[in-house]
Amino acid sequence: MSRKKAFLVLAVVAGLAAAGLSAAAARQAPPVPGPETAVEHRNPQDPGEVDRHWTPDRFRQADENMRHQSGPAD
Repeated sequence: MSRKKAFLVLAVVAGLAAAGLSAAAARQAPPVPGPETAVEHRNPQDPGEVDRHWTPDRFRQADENMRHQSGPAD
C-alpha cells in the first residue's frame, strides 16, 4: 500500500474513533440547565431565605415543570 493510501486509512480510522468517543460522551453527559432555567437565591442578610423558599411543594412543582419541558421520561 502506498503512503498516501495508508495515511488516508489512518485518517479515516482516527476520524471514526473520534466520532464514536464524542457520541459516547454526549450520551453520558448530564443536561446542564440553561441561563433561563438556572435560579440563584443568595441573600447574605438572610441565609435562611433559601430554605423557606424551597418548600416541598415548590420542589414538586419545579420537578413537574421540568418533566413537561423535557418530554416523557425514558
